[in-house]
Amino acid sequence: WFGTQDGLNKYNGYDNDMIVYKHDPMDTNSLSNNWIDCLYEDSKGIIWAGTRGGGLNAINPFLNKIIRFENDLGKVRSISSNQVKCILEDGDGTYWVGTTNGLNSFNGKTNIFDKYIHDPNDTTGIRGFKVGFIYEDKKARLWISTLDGGLNLFDKRKKTFTCYVNHSDSIKNESESDNLVKSIAIELIVRSLLL
Repeated sequence: WFGTQDGLNKYNGYDNDMIVYKHDPMDTNSLSNNWIDCLYEDSKGIIWAGTRGGGLNAINPFLNKIIRFENDLGKVRSISSNQVKCILEDGDGTYWVGTTNGLNSFNGKTNIFDKYIHDPNDTTGIRGFKVGFIYEDKKARLWISTLDGGLNLFDKRKKTFTCYVNHSDSIKNESESDNLVKSIAIELIVRSLLL
């Protein structure tokens, strides 16, 4: 499986046979958008495709079925943004979806999203809107990198965040690049924070 700016491709590796999944406005069993920003295969073999503008797609390769999850302003429990940047299934089977408008937890049995969106007045909330990467460590804690709010550690039980940001005195005005975290080298971070 590989995602492109013009669809999702499945290659079996044995011959020149390529299956291409694309958006078709007349077919609800097609991708919601052709621009694929991220892919994730879950524990059941379902392929999750995050798109740039079309939300989240769940592709069942066994049934050749696609389910779309798009932001709907009329539904409080829909995904927070149609720009999906990362996906993770945690050890409990909950899906975590990072978007350009916060973090979402998703229950695959009920198809309900819970949103965690930055609120500057909430000191225990996520810092930053643009979630770039999600990692679950050996203690089942979620580390969330943001492109505009540093590194966040999520306590799933309390539903609170601890934020690690750059407070450099040498930078007078805080800027986005100041706390841009694109990826996580978790072992180094955990050691430096816990020792």
